Amino acid sequence: MATRRSLLARCGQATAVGTLLGVAGCVERSVSGSGGDPDPETETNPETETEEPAATESDDQSSDERPDFGGHLDDANGFDGTVVDRTGQETVTVTVGVGEHTYAFDPPAVHVDNGTTVRWEWTGDGGAHNVVSADDGPLDSGAVVGDSGVQYEFTFSEDGVYNYTCLPHRGVGMLGSVVVGTDYPTTDEPLPAEDDHDTTDEQGHYLDDANGYDGGRPADRRAQGVVTIDAGAGEDGFAFDPVDVVVDVGTTVRWEWTGDGGAHNVVARDGTFDSGSPEAGDTAAFEYTFTDVGSHMYACKPHEALGMKGVITVAPAREASDTATTVTPDGE
Repeated sequence: MATRRSLLARCGQATAVGTLLGVAGCVERSVSGSGGDPDPETETNPETETEEPAATESDDQSSDERPDFGGHLDDANGFDGTVVDRTGQETVTVTVGVGEHTYAFDPPAVHVDNGTTVRWEWTGDGGAHNVVSADDGPLDSGAVVGDSGVQYEFTFSEDGVYNYTCLPHRGVGMLGSVVVGTDYPTTDEPLPAEDDHDTTDEQGHYLDDANGYDGGRPADRRAQGVVTIDAGAGEDGFAFDPVDVVVDVGTTVRWEWTGDGGAHNVVARDGTFDSGSPEAGDTAAFEYTFTDVGSHMYACKPHEALGMKGVITVAPAREASDTATTVTPDGE
């Protein structure tokens, strides 16, 4: 796999303030004028203008190369393939909770220098958010927070690509990435078409009509081996309680029937788990152990149209870091 360092070696000194990585690996040079003797025949001869082998060779080598996000940003809200260049800045700000459905980071992809501090700032829109590495990386702002003015900082000390997400909204495309330094993986594979990775319209408001959901922060049930959810909660027995939960990888979630609301079942939207035929009574229960990181949407099939839906968000393993500043209100 190519790295940014090898790319720079091929590109020479092609650098510019505000260059958007992922669009072109080198600065495109203009060949519209020679700057010499304004010979009319030379200026009007198209063959003379196009004979610029150096620029053609540079474009052929690098125009399709971009940072390799490993497919992480394929479903990211607001990402159009542009990596915003913030190199040369000691502190860079990323806004949390933006976009049409407020389930996005802005910018979703940013390039910074090694040693730069990235500060995530909450808008207060879109419910409760956090910033957590998508794999086993160092980012972890902690519990989800919904207030505006909240901040989380991390200082990057190693080159590479750092993918991250908002855990409660990972499944609806709230994803981001920070590209650090010059030695990071690159790829020449094209990005998916926009229609292929925009999941907001399909999933972004899954819980909007869910009984018991108020748009606030999910119930944080991390560091618990077994988590219990009531099936048949609420005034009419057509709800799950809690409706929105964050758990660790390997957690077993146990749904216990209350006996209210008639016969229920628990069925994942993507088919990964299914309790079977609806059951009534207060002795029924169903368990499932979650091993895949991400958001898992589910419903009671007989009462889905009535709003009996829920979400389990599985958080990746967290790694302690001495270069992170925990979430704090602005100004403290």
